Parts: sequence; C-alpha cells; structure tokens
Amino acid sequence: METKKMRTIVVVTMLLCLGMVTALVIPSSTMAKESTVKIGLVGEAQTLNPLSAESELNWHIIKMIYSGGYIDPSGLYAYSPKSLKWTPHMAESMPQWLDDKTVVVKLKKGIKWHDGLEFTAEDVKFTLDFFGEFEAANYYNTIDMLEKVEVVDPYTLKFHVKEKTALLYYRTFMTLILQKAKWSKIVAEARKNEAPQKYIFNYAIKNPMGTGPFKFVEEKQGQYILLEKNDDWFLKGQTVSTGDGGSVTYGPFVDRILFKFYGNVASAVLALKGGEIDTIWHGLDAAFIPELEKVKHLTVSTKPYYHDVKYAGFNLREKPLKDKVFRKALAYVVDKDFLVKRLLQSYGTAADAIANPGLEFWYNKNVENYYKGKSEASRYSKAISILKEAGYTWDKEPKIEGSRVIPGAGIKMSDGKKSKPSK
Repeated sequence: METKKMRTIVVVTMLLCLGMVTALVIPSSTMAKESTVKIGLVGEAQTLNPLSAESELNWHIIKMIYSGGYIDPSGLYAYSPKSLKWTPHMAESMPQWLDDKTVVVKLKKGIKWHDGLEFTAEDVKFTLDFFGEFEAANYYNTIDMLEKVEVVDPYTLKFHVKEKTALLYYRTFMTLILQKAKWSKIVAEARKNEAPQKYIFNYAIKNPMGTGPFKFVEEKQGQYILLEKNDDWFLKGQTVSTGDGGSVTYGPFVDRILFKFYGNVASAVLALKGGEIDTIWHGLDAAFIPELEKVKHLTVSTKPYYHDVKYAGFNLREKPLKDKVFRKALAYVVDKDFLVKRLLQSYGTAADAIANPGLEFWYNKNVENYYKGKSEASRYSKAISILKEAGYTWDKEPKIEGSRVIPGAGIKMSDGKKSKPSK
C-alpha cells in the first residue's frame, strides 16, 4: 500500500465478535489487489501460546489465528456483532438439553484447521480434557462444571454436567479450541517432564494452528509477525445477522497482516506519519490525536473500546477506605467528567458502574449519581455532611463559602483516631 493512499488510524477499536477484522475493514478504493495491512503495536508479543498469553497485545495476534480465546471469546458459540446475543459459531445449532445434567451440541461440518485437517468433536473433547489434566489457569473455569465430555460422532458432543448452569454457556461453550493432532504431541512430551504443567505453559509455539481468518506465516523476534488470510475460513464471505435487525459480511478483506513492534508510542506514531505502518492498535495516547489530525494522508477515527474501564482501586482492608460511608463521601468529591476531560482529552465516557457504558445490556444507568449536574460546592457540602453524620471530625473543619471550598485539616474517624494514608 502506497504511503500517499488514505490510511486509517483506529485509535480505540471495538474488539468484540467482529473485532478480529475491525482494523481490516478498509475501503476497497484504498486497497491494492494484493493487499497487506501493516499494524503497529507498542511492545512485542511475548508468546503465541494461548495457554500463557495474558496481555491484550498477544491476543491481538492470537485471536486472528484461533476461533475463541481468553479475551474476546468465540468458540462453539459467540456473541452476535452489535447486539451481543449468544449464537452458534462453530456449532451448527443451539445446545439441546436431554435432561438437567446432559446437553448435546452439534458441530458445523467442513471447518478446517490451517493445515487442512478437519475440525471435529475429538478436538473439543481433547481441549477440555487437557484443561482439566493440566489445570490451565486461564481456562480451568471452563471445565469445573463438567463431569465428562463424550464424543457421540465426529460432529456431535454430549456434555455431562454437575448441574445446569449458565456458566456452561459463557465459559465452556465459548472457550478456545486446540487442535488435537498438534497438541497431543506436546502433551505427550509434557507428561515425561518433571514439571509437566510448567512445560506446557512455557512451551514456545512456533507455528500456531487454528481455524481463524488468518494463518501464521513468519515471526522475526523483536520486529514483526506476519499472517496471511485463510481462504478456507468457515465464515468467509458469509452474511450474518447482527441481532439488531442489521447484518454484516465477514472477510478477510486483506491478503496479509503485518504486525510491527515498537518500543514506545512515539516511535509508532513517527512510523505512522512516515507511512511505515497503516494503523496503530491501542496504546495511543489521546495527546497524539491533534498532531496526527494535521497529517494529510491520515484519517483519525475514534470508536468505543468496550473492554477498557479505568478506575481507582482502594485498599479496603484499612480505614478509612474500608468504611462504606467514607467511600460514599469520596464519591461526591470526585469529578469524573473533569478527569475525562483533562486526563483523556475528552476521549472517554464517565461511568457510574463497573461496566463500560457502551455495554448497554450489562450497564446499569440507573445507579445513584454523585457528581453530574452538581456544583463543586454542593458536592463537597454533601460529602462533609455525610462524614459528620457518621461521626467524623476535623482539627479544622472544611467550609463552603458561596462557590468556594475551603479545605479542612486533620480528619478524625468516628473512633477519634486520625486518618492515615492507606498503603
């Protein structure tokens, strides 16, 4: 792709069901017949082993190769794009319960691994048995509700569960699936090792084998990882419902993806401005946006990233933060809109619950709000009254004079002891 052609920066990308191709949906007018999208990542992928990969940077690459994973899961079942409704993915249909402890899942036929072998029920059973035997940390909760998994035929599985639970749907049925042909050899070697679990999780995967939209081609340590499109991807070219009345057509829409690694954001931005890469995935500080908007051959696009919630974590083991009343008073004096504006340059949304506001199904917008529509003086006044009612005192009590807040000093808890900074 020539540097003069229009490039797109995906500053904050929505990486849900279609996330694996979000950065790849580039207007056809900008693509050559043989197209390569060059994506800048800040930092280097430490492993392509899906059992030990934890950082998002690793998963940006791994989830292109596999169907399903620790982050943005989509295995036998997945979330529909946009609506996030639960729907068959590698499964042919919805689970069929025979009784409260037995459920049957039928697989789609014709799904192929990147080496051409067919994906079957044996791969699913092997994966879940493997997670149990080696107590796979990131996947162990996918099997703790299972009694056993039975292969009925190459495309049918029977799951025997301890009890009927929704966790089966959102853990077991959406987990990453490993290829039995490849991983059975690794397992055999691990069993001979003195520390089999450590052997498995430290195993260097040089040629990842998946069923996803892109296949592994090459890795040059410290520099790049190259993937190429999977012409046999089972969703290629299919138009599926988004669950909200619309539809989307799956790619892949490019021939190759080149992930290039940079030591810091500034280096990646410089490469982007110079045409060395086409996009930056995450880690791009909002402070760079005004600079990049001035570059003629770049278009800056911002989208909600539903996995990212920034928060202040408190030490709830020590006073005063272990006191719910104190935390409520604190909630009144924190101006989240101010923080979004100053720290994120307004590229964010203040949340009143732990979930991201963009996840409408899970986000409760009716929780109590402590700051919106309230002046600083009224918020501080409320916080002071809450603390006083709970028995807090000060050596010098804070005061509100008109719109001014005059800080106090020497706050004492209800037991008369002075508050100390939490460790």
